[in-house]
Amino acid sequence: MHTKFSFSLFLLSLVPLGYIIKGALPIDLTLIIYILLYAFAVFKLLVKKERISFSKVDSVFYLWVLVLLIGSIYSPAQLEGLFKTMEFLFLGVSLIFFSRVFIKNKNDLNKIIFYMLINSTLTGYLVLIDFYLSGMESFRYQAFGVVVPIPLSMLGATTLLISIFMFYFKKISLVTFVFTTLPSVSVMGIAASKGPVIAFLITVTLMSPLLIKKFNIKLVFVTSIAIFLLTRIQFVKESLDVLFRRFARTEYDMSTSIRINSYEKAIEAFKSSPFLGKGTAVNYPDYPHNFFLEILSENGVFLLLIIFSLITLLVFQYLRFIVKKANTFSETIILSLIISSVVSLMFSFTYVDHKYLFLSIGLLIVYNKINKFEKTEVVTDKTKKKNYRFKRYRIVW
Repeated sequence: MHTKFSFSLFLLSLVPLGYIIKGALPIDLTLIIYILLYAFAVFKLLVKKERISFSKVDSVFYLWVLVLLIGSIYSPAQLEGLFKTMEFLFLGVSLIFFSRVFIKNKNDLNKIIFYMLINSTLTGYLVLIDFYLSGMESFRYQAFGVVVPIPLSMLGATTLLISIFMFYFKKISLVTFVFTTLPSVSVMGIAASKGPVIAFLITVTLMSPLLIKKFNIKLVFVTSIAIFLLTRIQFVKESLDVLFRRFARTEYDMSTSIRINSYEKAIEAFKSSPFLGKGTAVNYPDYPHNFFLEILSENGVFLLLIIFSLITLLVFQYLRFIVKKANTFSETIILSLIISSVVSLMFSFTYVDHKYLFLSIGLLIVYNKINKFEKTEVVTDKTKKKNYRFKRYRIVW
């Protein structure tokens, strides 16, 4: 893709990877990335006087922030609740607006997707190098001794999704596809985290109508061969065996027991205050590892109803996408990232820290605005041509 390099889009694509990469660095890369993004945004909006568009969906996030702020007042963990609200606003919701500040057209949108694939792949290889240097301990590997398995597995899942769909739409070559598949599958194996793997499988299943529309036998064949060859590598095979055993013996898995205990605590908190919840960050220092239980236990049915409006819009977007005769690669990848993010939140993470979720929602809003603008331009252009022909007819007449 022969386009001018964009440092701001490059930084934006690095946000979900900052937590992993900073494990190998003596500095907090995530903090540096956000400082630079805010600086670039201020320069564009205040100095260059560029405009930022707003969406009706933004009201959902405004209300979300307000509910978290109010919830921190009656929370037994007020300071932690306020911190969670600020983190949600400045490190989460900000990604939705950064997308609009830095992405102005389809070329920018396609560019950030390419950046995400490149940066994710290189990060995957960086993790594998550390894995090799650490002695190749395959059971629930922690990168650089600090990065826990869940984000590592999410890195592998998202990279593989982007790679598969870009190859499906012929945006990358066979060699690039294999090059990106190797670290993504390997990282998912050595992390051995179940949530992101389930998210990947459900996402592929939900996207299968697209794949069926235009069956790509080359994609199926190459993916099957690539995965088969990867599983012949000893450390990958051992890692996947560990992952499969965790699925097969869920009742004996320690993390599953911890999850169930967290679920029970969250349910009890919700029962004691179903409408408003027990307060923002009431689960601190732990969280339920379930999106809906986290919301219900902390901010109750009130916040759930607000978020349900966002989920409804996303479901309609997905249904429209599926029934379309033709789909774009950018919308496909954006929706796949949203689906995998939401599903992963059913088993892992706290939504506040899920950068893929906020970034992909931001990209979807930008995609819809760009798409709507281009359609309006086409209609306007056609109308101008008709009026021109009509005027010429009147003159001749």
